Amino acid sequence: MPTSYEMDLLRVVFTPVPNSPPTKKRPTRRMEQSSNVERWGWRELAQLEYEEVIESGKNGSVYRAYSSTLNRTVAVKEVIVANSDDRRGGWQFEMAKREGVLLRDYIKHPHVVKCYDAFQTMSGVIMVLEFAEAGDLWNYVATTNSGIAESTARTITRQLMEALRYLHDDLGVVHRDIKMENVLMRRTLKDGIDVALADFGFATTWRPPDKSYEAGPSRRMMGTFPYVAPECIDPDQHLYPHGLPATDMWSVGCVVISMLTSRMPFGDGDDRDMKKNMFAGLYTPLGDDASADAKDFVARLMRLDPKRRLTAAEALQHPWLQKK
Repeated sequence: MPTSYEMDLLRVVFTPVPNSPPTKKRPTRRMEQSSNVERWGWRELAQLEYEEVIESGKNGSVYRAYSSTLNRTVAVKEVIVANSDDRRGGWQFEMAKREGVLLRDYIKHPHVVKCYDAFQTMSGVIMVLEFAEAGDLWNYVATTNSGIAESTARTITRQLMEALRYLHDDLGVVHRDIKMENVLMRRTLKDGIDVALADFGFATTWRPPDKSYEAGPSRRMMGTFPYVAPECIDPDQHLYPHGLPATDMWSVGCVVISMLTSRMPFGDGDDRDMKKNMFAGLYTPLGDDASADAKDFVARLMRLDPKRRLTAAEALQHPWLQKK
């Protein structure tokens, strides 16, 4: 939570973001790597009434708060950087700024979390985001013992794929950390399923249509095990940059498996066993009650060769997602 000194120093008025249609304004590598505070701008901190901690970690916290300016409940994400001058702190600072710039200035899609504002403080970066009343997909699925209904999983997957097709093809943005905890539930089945992809802290850009990746392969693993794609873990796969869209598609496959089975995508053993299953392509089977189209859809996402996985545009045309 911002200190009282920062609250006094930075008094901001938020500009509410209207429900605008998706934009195709494409971010650039220069934007990603910029550390120019003037370009990012200092903004005053809006009047916020902090209500509770939603999530807390060593690098920051997410709070539920009420914004009198927006007249609504919001989620305030604070990324704390202990020392932005050292190598690790500097990397964390740049990643946090990248996320703020992407969400605030570029990404506008119905199934991506809304960002009302993002700005720097003396201790890091603060983002003011929409608050998802129904929590996240992990908690939603955890209420079941055998997974959610296939029709519900299909609706959620279709909305995720619509967001990814926009990110990958229109903006050239790769998320790199898709997991159930990063899928927010605006509404559940009772009110009509509506989800939003969140947490772009590991996001980066790529350049279609030639699929070149300007920064080249990264030695730093991006993503969360066991949802992360095998090419992001295996050093032998580093010739295939894990900043390309196929890594997101693998992660969505893992999410679909977990939704339909209420289990982890590569079994319930320790990390070593799950990695062994991952590199062998042995994911948790969907079960006899799953449709043939669902099984085929998952199989086409969980291909070990990234170049053979469905793209988001192709996935939207698959028979499983074409069903109403």
